[in-house]
Amino acid sequence: MLNVFNQKTAQHLFNGLNRGTGAGGARQSAAIDLSGTDLTKGYDYRALILRTPEGAAAFDPRYGKADLFQDGTRAYATVRFLF
Repeated sequence: MLNVFNQKTAQHLFNGLNRGTGAGGARQSAAIDLSGTDLTKGYDYRALILRTPEGAAAFDPRYGKADLFQDGTRAYATVRFLF
């Protein structure tokens, strides 16, 4: 039997901070531009997201929330007849 107590436990947390990440639903207008940034000195990624054309709307409200859950209760039974 799988998931005996029918728990809706999260299996994954959404990890895309801005809407410019991810292959399926990425928006170019929310992607950060690192072309003028010296990566060896570090950078403020929140400030870079705010400088995108979408501004504060570029932050994804799903960030940090559960998005994949366990399946419902499932059981398997096998019947065998021997003659």
